[in-house]
Amino acid sequence: MPTKILQINELAKGIVSDSIKQIEGIKGRGQTVRIVCIVVGDDPVNSKLATERAAACQKINVDFLIKTFPEDISATVIDERLSDIARDNSITGVVVLVSHTVTIPLLRILKKMPIEKDLEIKHPFNLANVLISPEESASPPLCSSVISTFITHDIDLYQKSILVIGDVDCFCKPLCSLLLAKNSVVTVSASLDDTKDYMLSNADIIIANNVSPRAISRTQIKKDAVLIDAGASGPGGLPQDFTGGGAFCEDIKDYASAILPAGGISLLERAIFIYNVVYFARISEAKKDKLLASMS
Repeated sequence: MPTKILQINELAKGIVSDSIKQIEGIKGRGQTVRIVCIVVGDDPVNSKLATERAAACQKINVDFLIKTFPEDISATVIDERLSDIARDNSITGVVVLVSHTVTIPLLRILKKMPIEKDLEIKHPFNLANVLISPEESASPPLCSSVISTFITHDIDLYQKSILVIGDVDCFCKPLCSLLLAKNSVVTVSASLDDTKDYMLSNADIIIANNVSPRAISRTQIKKDAVLIDAGASGPGGLPQDFTGGGAFCEDIKDYASAILPAGGISLLERAIFIYNVVYFARISEAKKDKLLASMS
């Protein structure tokens, strides 16, 4: 049976269309919607992501301001900037992108982020909410995109053996929580080098994030496995066919039951980021309404 290419174009379009209407309503009720992106250090990947986030916000008519800082910036200055953002009621969301060359511990920076404006769901408190109540919390856009792909294509997760490969803290842990909420059996691996052969061969579903190109072949996987390439590589659109590239070799075609190819998840990931923009804008609106009610 031919491998099914998973398509999520219509889902992404629907999320963006609904978000535009919701943003118009929020603005119409007097709430400013404005996003600030803090980029610390010179990292091309972060610069590209900041540009993509700005373009996503432009689609829904939301102001997006990028503030760049050198990698040798002091922790005190970062704390002050994040405190300013937390106090500024006109700012409804924040994105913080930190280069790996920055000497300030990343966790210290993330802990200073305003919880109610954390669009990427990186603050430890928000991540804990995903772990505790995954069905009721905003989720990291990439993780939520993976789950939405399964739901859209009616892929059964109940008691399925799922292997998740990628960054443990930012990707695997929150995604693992979302999968466990679906009663899946989840195995996590930080990288393909750390992944044992039996993990690949026993998995009903493999989700690979930032795995080297063409690193996983048909000889390593179970027949009729579902493969999700959640990496940043690929065209960033929605491929109509699988021609190799990304984490999976060309030889998996007609061997795996379904695949989301490299780049296929990008459009949905950006749409769910937009959803988070709306989600936190509504939180800001609710806080303002509560404050006004207390003053009346």
